[in-house]
Amino acid sequence: VAACNATIRGGVGWTNRLLEIDYGIRVDMQHIIFRNGYQPDYIGGAISNHGILTLTDSLVYSNTAQYGGGLYNGSGATLTLINTTVSSNTATTDYGGGLSNWGTAYINNTVFEKNASIRGGSGFYNSEGGSVIMAGGIITGNLTDTPSSNHGGGAFNAGWLSMTNTQIISNYSRWDGGGFAND
Repeated sequence: VAACNATIRGGVGWTNRLLEIDYGIRVDMQHIIFRNGYQPDYIGGAISNHGILTLTDSLVYSNTAQYGGGLYNGSGATLTLINTTVSSNTATTDYGGGLSNWGTAYINNTVFEKNASIRGGSGFYNSEGGSVIMAGGIITGNLTDTPSSNHGGGAFNAGWLSMTNTQIISNYSRWDGGGFAND
């Protein structure tokens, strides 16, 4: 499946994610805006990926879920973000305001900005079983500010991570690793 030059958004009273990709499905999307997805009781406010997803030159903006406010990448899934901005998303009870990764994520020249989460990894969270390769991009202005256990305002890594040519600027966590925490 391929799509380009579109906006996918929730409206007033919307209580579902915007896109779910099932196991074994491949989706390539370019120039897409995902906005106002709301999954109050589960994962992936905008997108829940269990297949193979590539987003290029896209925007994931102002989405909410328990974790993976913007994007959730499940175990065994593959996510590729190229020249994409993940901004102003919220994880209401757990990790990963912008992205919660449990599979494999390739992130190239992508911006994670102004995301928030309760427990940490507000820009992105990489779980114990997750793998992230990030080449280029910016992690900035992300916030984890609750009195409970929280780490990594910008990013929190509990899995395998390779990061090159990436700027981590002006993120905040009440406890550990305002910009980045590694467990």
